[in-house]
Amino acid sequence: MKTYFYRATFDRGIVEHIVKSGGGLEQTMRVSVEAFGGKVVRCHLTAASTDPIGFLEFPEDIAARSWNAFYSAQDGVSESRIERLLDEADIGELADRVRKNSARAVAHR
Repeated sequence: MKTYFYRATFDRGIVEHIVKSGGGLEQTMRVSVEAFGGKVVRCHLTAASTDPIGFLEFPEDIAARSWNAFYSAQDGVSESRIERLLDEADIGELADRVRKNSARAVAHR
């Protein structure tokens, strides 16, 4: 499972519903994320705005992208963004590829 950072923008109706119901955001997220093979690590509303943010895990990128496509089409979701976070193994592979290919690559030098 790879970790993803999620951020969305809700319209006023969803925010009002969350406040009136006393929560339920993480449970709602959990149901939809698990339907796409993922897992909710943490889910929050930010204190500075009403934007939900969270950390999710998915087995592969296409599962994460599919969930985001589904979620962004839901009523009340104005915008939905998801981005994969690099772990130590990813950073190591990235560094290896840069070292291996930098001499052959044409760059702005």
